[in-house]
Amino acid sequence: MKKNSSGLTLIELLLTVILIGVLVLALASIQRFAFHNVIASERRAKLQNEAYLILEYMTKDVMQGVGDINNPAIQVYTNGFAVRRWASAVNTAHTNFALYRYNITNHAVQYCPQEESFPSHADIRNNDCGKSTWEDLSRKVTTASFIAGNNNTTLAINLILQHNVSSALINEDNPQVNLTSLVAIPAASGN
Repeated sequence: MKKNSSGLTLIELLLTVILIGVLVLALASIQRFAFHNVIASERRAKLQNEAYLILEYMTKDVMQGVGDINNPAIQVYTNGFAVRRWASAVNTAHTNFALYRYNITNHAVQYCPQEESFPSHADIRNNDCGKSTWEDLSRKVTTASFIAGNNNTTLAINLILQHNVSSALINEDNPQVNLTSLVAIPAASGN
């Protein structure tokens, strides 16, 4: 006589539980991977946008630079640069400048408008911003360099931004972007 049983054996039940567990772990792993990549991509995109905006801001000022052979449109220092944006035709001592510097202490690229004499390296290094104050353009900068070339006719600006500047580790959780801009300084003269 045959017994007709419709139940599951213990082995069949264990195999079913194991297969469901493997499927759940696979789905969780795929979801975690996708979520992790979305966050990393978002951080990298934010850094690229921030660096692009800073370079665009600086480029606009450099393109407004006014100078001649005796009074260059830009002056590059160790940790920054100054742009002579305009000089009064009546009073040549009254000139409008824009200062940019990299402050390594707080990982910031900073900006300062100045309406005084052409700044010096000491002015930029010693926090001298005249009547104004330094404004942070970004506090995620690990490295910034400013290099004048071709007899002050070009300015190379290189910025490296990192999501968490206090960490030396660079990975998907802490991405880093490197943007460089080569700006041609207009040939303008006040003569």
